[in-house]
Amino acid sequence: MRLYFTPLLQLQRFFLPSLIALFLWAVWRTVWKKDLAVGLGLYLGLVIIVDGFLNTGIFLPGLEKGSIRYSEVCAAFLLFGRPSASPRRSPYGAVCFFVSLYFLLLLFSTFRSDPVMAGVSDFRMRIVPQVIAFVLAMRGVRS
Repeated sequence: MRLYFTPLLQLQRFFLPSLIALFLWAVWRTVWKKDLAVGLGLYLGLVIIVDGFLNTGIFLPGLEKGSIRYSEVCAAFLLFGRPSASPRRSPYGAVCFFVSLYFLLLLFSTFRSDPVMAGVSDFRMRIVPQVIAFVLAMRGVRS
């Protein structure tokens, strides 16, 4: 099996530069071109890879655990640049209501956890990205 992947070792030096170029292209499309679809892909990539595995962010001096995650910065650009709401059919409102109720119940359960700060931190890391992605995806994309 190793024999099949040996030619790919020659391409290994191009992985990081191509990922950086792809990241810069996605930032350009998200911020300057206001492309919500690419922005959602960038946001999910930041949540999964950077926030989940790398656990990095923009450090705020003076706060013990206070850092702004890169996905939160991306979400701010997406929230302010999203398209206006379009009229939807009847089950759309019910689905949004029940998903919002689900997120509110998760928030309520956060404050009932034994160490409350651990529950709030876990809610921020696991549930808030889902809420933001849902709010962004509710508007849909233009094309």
